Amino acid sequence: MQERLNRKLPAWVERIVHLSRRDKLVLIGSVIAFGMFFIDPAVYRWARDLDPNVRAIFKFITDIGKSGWVLILTGTLVMTCVALGYRASHRRLRIGRLYAGQVIAFIFLAVATTGIAASLLKNSIGRARPKLFELDGSFHFSPFAFDSDFASFPSGHSTTTFALATALALLMPRIAVPIYAAAAWIAASRFLTGAHYVSDVVAGAALGIGGTLLLREVMCRRRSLFERRAEGAHLRGQRLGDWVLTELPDAVMAWIRSVVVAPVMGLWRGDKQKDTRPPRGGVSLQELAAAPEGMGALFASPHSRVSDPIEADLAPDATPGPLPMPFAAHRGGNAEASEPCPLAGAGTPPQQ
Repeated sequence: MQERLNRKLPAWVERIVHLSRRDKLVLIGSVIAFGMFFIDPAVYRWARDLDPNVRAIFKFITDIGKSGWVLILTGTLVMTCVALGYRASHRRLRIGRLYAGQVIAFIFLAVATTGIAASLLKNSIGRARPKLFELDGSFHFSPFAFDSDFASFPSGHSTTTFALATALALLMPRIAVPIYAAAAWIAASRFLTGAHYVSDVVAGAALGIGGTLLLREVMCRRRSLFERRAEGAHLRGQRLGDWVLTELPDAVMAWIRSVVVAPVMGLWRGDKQKDTRPPRGGVSLQELAAAPEGMGALFASPHSRVSDPIEADLAPDATPGPLPMPFAAHRGGNAEASEPCPLAGAGTPPQQ
């Protein structure tokens, strides 16, 4: 039972996921329509009379839900992992860094794709925002107005927040409940500050969750990061993921040292001293600029010409040979003959 809890979404989410497509549309549409007619006006009037200090708190919370910082952070980390992965001299480091790139790219794509979908929908539907409630009510639409005042449904903040929460919950199911709780508070801040109606937030949450699960299904079919088994979709390479958690911080620090610290120190020294020492690791600016050319390997199909290093290591019928450290102690191989597994000893850093 514990293994099932660690690998699957909460039971109530799984039940919704396994409903038929028609039932999902009927359920979501009914909830949203009921909210537009009966819940939205009542909640708007109540939120309008909130204490100004309380509203100030929720205005701070709502800024956390902006997707810009998520996209910048994850996009930078994806390019960093790809560049460091192809630079790695040791095979286990290359596999670990490319796996980390897959994980972060999944988060980036979940937020980016659902955010674009929400933007297209809200401008096409053209629902009036709550600030026009006194003039137009809660059920006024101006399709294709492409005006911020008529771009209320669905909530973009709610969409990207729940897309991020769902992506993290799929990667770390054991902390799915606090992740969704935080997402709910951020989404609720949208109608508590008068930026959206409740139904806008609910529709955005549904879009974020559904879009991320659809992305997972696409990746399952390609067997990229996820795979579908008899009991459902599963994250691939979980033992490798545990090892990445110890390797990735070192990789990020190597990139910071090469791209940030080294140029700054070079400017400070000027022409007085020329650094002729060999590089200590990391990635050059030229390699970082060329990183997008290798990003296709992150989601390469197993039938394509590009070999998938994670696929080769996770396949049960893989050809015996030297194993990367994360697998040395898990396949019944001779752990003494291979390199020590970094997970076997607490605090033992991987050796390059």
